[in-house]
Amino acid sequence: MTTPGCYACGKEAEFDDLPPRECVVHDQHWRVAHAVDTAVPGRLVLLPRRHVAAVHTLTDAEGFAHAHFRIVPRMADLPPEHRGPGIFELLRRPARERVKADQADRTARSLRARPHEHLNAR
Repeated sequence: MTTPGCYACGKEAEFDDLPPRECVVHDQHWRVAHAVDTAVPGRLVLLPRRHVAAVHTLTDAEGFAHAHFRIVPRMADLPPEHRGPGIFELLRRPARERVKADQADRTARSLRARPHEHLNAR
């Protein structure tokens, strides 16, 4: 089920034509996308594939309620003031500093090609 006016639902309606940045990986319940308007390459968002307005409404199959969850990489050179809640400051960066669509697509393709390598990196 999709809801008109919902960004995530609109993308779900275009699922077969999504660029790599909008669908890094997916299954029948969830889709991982590169975050938009961020200055952090690799900042991901976990989205349910149906409209969920609250976590408590997720089905057992989905694991927990529809909302979205951000997956934020912690690069070695990330300044201390941008760690933890400070990461949100990078959402307010000028457009020229934000991750461009082609860079998000490259990151998505890299993550898609080697998901276990990225998940286990430390």
